[in-house]
Amino acid sequence: MTVYLVGFMGCGKSTVGRALAERMQFDFIDLDVAISEEMGMTINEIFARFGEPKFREVEGRLLKEIDTMQDIVVATGGGAPCFGENMAVMNGRGTTVYLRLTCEGLFSRLKRGKARRPKLAALSEDELVTYIAELMQVREPFYSQAAITVDCDGLMRDDVVELVAKSLEDVNME
Repeated sequence: MTVYLVGFMGCGKSTVGRALAERMQFDFIDLDVAISEEMGMTINEIFARFGEPKFREVEGRLLKEIDTMQDIVVATGGGAPCFGENMAVMNGRGTTVYLRLTCEGLFSRLKRGKARRPKLAALSEDELVTYIAELMQVREPFYSQAAITVDCDGLMRDDVVELVAKSLEDVNME
């Protein structure tokens, strides 16, 4: 079984993914880390040097390569489901789980760690609110194609892991 975690940056895909993989005794892949390792540079360096098209090309290829693996949890980048056929590939090859947060929940998380995210670092709080709202409007139609949606507002990591695990059990029993 392959589980793909999708959702906006800051929703907890990597954190939940590691804990979920451990609980399920699966391997864990952070897609952004895999892309970075593949290209030998940080995500920011890839974007600066080659641009988004190259990044998305490598991302799409790695998503297809992951299909050959078994018992794995994949934390995708926030934009991964929104490009090319990525969401269809993930839905066709595994179970997709959307970790959904409201714009307010995302803002609360992202404002604390925005210095670590170059796209957000220079934004004021008002600009950050606008950025989240506008990008969510574009991405939500892709995220909502996930087989499972877990509302994460106000929940701790372990609670989200529990909800995802239970939802996966329910889906696999059908």
